[in-house]
Amino acid sequence: MGLPFFVAAKLAACESPGHRPHRVPCRHPGPALVRQGRPGPRVQLRAELREQDEANEKARARNTQLQAELLDLREGLEMVEEKARMELGMVKPDEVFVPLRR
Repeated sequence: MGLPFFVAAKLAACESPGHRPHRVPCRHPGPALVRQGRPGPRVQLRAELREQDEANEKARARNTQLQAELLDLREGLEMVEEKARMELGMVKPDEVFVPLRR
């Protein structure tokens, strides 16, 4: 039946050039895990980082769009208020309207 995958991978890593022989399998997984088709943690973290960067960029674009819309709404409301005050004589509840003759 052979050795379990993780033991075989550790043994293969320990038999790599430049590695001192051990009586028991070492903990260094070495390149054997990559050769077996399992991506290392760095590869997975880089992929997750790319995905998060893309999500952040989309969120930044949406925030920029919302800020522009908010600015347009604020300016539009200020224009409506100014027009109502000048043309219709409207006042806020805590204000008193005093007409001036020229």
